Amino acid sequence: MATPEGAITAPDVSSSPAPSVSNTADSSSASQGTSAPIESPAGGVTADVQGESQPTAPPDPLADLPSVEELEAQASQGVKYAAALANLRGVVEPLRTQHAELTQKFEPYQSALERFEQPEQLASVLELHDSLIGWESDPETGEPIPATQAGAQRLAEQYPQHADFLVADLLGLPTTDPATGRQVPRIDYVLESLAADPDQRARALKILGGVEPSAVAPQWQPTADELAVVKPELQDTYRALPYEEREELKLNSPDYINRVLERERFTQQLQAEKEQNDQLWQQQAQQHEVEINQKAQAAGNDFINTQLNQALTTFHEAVVQQCNFVKPLDPANLPQGFTPEQATQMNQQIAAANKAEAAQITGLVVSLFNPQTKAYVLPLLKEIGAVDDKLLAQLDQAASAFGSNGRTYANLEFRHKNGSPTAPDPRLNNEASTNLKRMIGYANQIRGKLMETRSQFFELTAQQHNSTLNGGTAVRPPVNGTGYNPTTAPAAASLPAGKLSRAEIERLYG
Repeated sequence: MATPEGAITAPDVSSSPAPSVSNTADSSSASQGTSAPIESPAGGVTADVQGESQPTAPPDPLADLPSVEELEAQASQGVKYAAALANLRGVVEPLRTQHAELTQKFEPYQSALERFEQPEQLASVLELHDSLIGWESDPETGEPIPATQAGAQRLAEQYPQHADFLVADLLGLPTTDPATGRQVPRIDYVLESLAADPDQRARALKILGGVEPSAVAPQWQPTADELAVVKPELQDTYRALPYEEREELKLNSPDYINRVLERERFTQQLQAEKEQNDQLWQQQAQQHEVEINQKAQAAGNDFINTQLNQALTTFHEAVVQQCNFVKPLDPANLPQGFTPEQATQMNQQIAAANKAEAAQITGLVVSLFNPQTKAYVLPLLKEIGAVDDKLLAQLDQAASAFGSNGRTYANLEFRHKNGSPTAPDPRLNNEASTNLKRMIGYANQIRGKLMETRSQFFELTAQQHNSTLNGGTAVRPPVNGTGYNPTTAPAAASLPAGKLSRAEIERLYG
């Protein structure tokens, strides 16, 4: 199944409860050393054996109350205020547990409260961080690349001096040349990049006060007398020498001139071979990068497909367990006339029918994640009230976030395992997992509405069947204190042996 980014996402509805604050406080106090605090009957602050004051947990206001079950039992017996206390304890205990979980969850962030007196201050820091440490897709290759333009623009506008100093510091620090793999200062890498562009090179030379090679004195061709002392195979090398070098070289003996030219030709050959090797290495590096990019993209797609398939498998298994529209027969309490073999066969048919309903519900929900099938089922789901625009927008947003973050994380993780120095940000995986859980949560909402609609269908079908049976007075008289006995009914004489076919049921009972 295709899983585009705009059609993926869901939340996990299960979460492990956090430990209570009282347990955390007990464990932390037990590890304080040998100075055990002396409990105060009024709660609040106690003193240890060294005389230092330590905070203690306030007394439990519900400690003397019975449990909810005991209070409900007392309420059933008519004990005064028992029902009110049961309701009170039932409301306070979840709130206290929730308070303890929230306290433990936000305890690591308490030190930051002193730095950020207002939420807007922390939000500004996070926005700056996310704008500098972010990722986006390359429009040409599709691979994830750092997205720093928004952060740089923000620094340049709001903190111009910091932006200038940051650029100066970064230019002096080393970086890895992607073409050669060598460590060079960023300023050298920038200058080498400028040298490859003639316009940028000319502009840089003008700023630096340099002179282009074309501005040097003209390269006059050597005379016939100069070439007469040079070996024929070395004359091209002599012609390629700069004018100043030829002027210095021609003042020497012919043997010396030819030895220098041989060394120069050998050096040029080595340089040409080096350039060929460098070009071949760059081609191999580019080919390797293309292969890494393809494999990294495949790793990203495999990651989200695996995560999505696992989540949908768990979702489907939950739907199968919950789709019990038709209850199986109890082998210990079979209806009259049913044999154990018939009950076993009937239960098999009931289980197959329930699984068929589960498959239909799962298929309807999963079809929303595929653009090809979504166009067909979405109007029907909207019409029956199983999906509205708000839920659909939340599902699409979670799907897009799951696909984007999951692909980027798996892509960067694959590159990191294959030599890239940049490790993926764990927050990408956390965001992908969170949005996948949201996706499953929205799917469960749709599943609940579909199951409710299906239950109403079975209820209507049963009511219609009862109305049909009750309408046949000769076959099933109205209830008047005497139960219906199929063996004495007029149609019983013509009942065939064994199970009735659908045609026989319609003929006898309408």
